[in-house]
Amino acid sequence: AGVPPTTPQEQLIQSQAEAALRGEAQGLLTRAGELFKAVLQLEGWSSRALVNWGRAMCMRAELTPDRTIVEKLYRAALDKFEAVLEEEPGMIS
Repeated sequence: AGVPPTTPQEQLIQSQAEAALRGEAQGLLTRAGELFKAVLQLEGWSSRALVNWGRAMCMRAELTPDRTIVEKLYRAALDKFEAVLEEEPGMIS
């Protein structure tokens, strides 16, 4: 992952860069969720869209420092996974 920062200034710059990347990733994952939702609105049912929307929510949860939001994201993702398994139980195998 490269050379670790050695000075306080380098540590600050790295921390700011990581926060910016996290924010950008969260924005892209949120947008992906919006697109998966749009697919569902157009198609009515898509196990692929639901699974991928759930996966995007799990990825967002990994990037989120707020535990309340993390829990909401994981619960929403679980709802999507459960919906797919209800409709298509064969997806497990």
